[in-house]
Amino acid sequence: MFKRTLLIALMLPSCWKDYSPDNLIRLKDKFKSQVNAFENKKETANRNVNKGLESLNVLKSPLEDIKMKTKNLPRYMVIGRK
Repeated sequence: MFKRTLLIALMLPSCWKDYSPDNLIRLKDKFKSQVNAFENKKETANRNVNKGLESLNVLKSPLEDIKMKTKNLPRYMVIGRK
């Protein structure tokens, strides 16, 4: 019984300390910094995705050209054998 009372007596002040007005300001600032860090990471990810899409679009037209050439290649081979 004494151990439970002691444990509760030690936990209550530590819980109350986290919600004091000074700590709420600190926690609010910490939250804002986390949001800013997340926004920065999101912008960086968006830039990287856009760069990747641009490079894929650059590769798209040559790949389509090669696809058309390989599609027409058997026709040329059959015509050449006759």
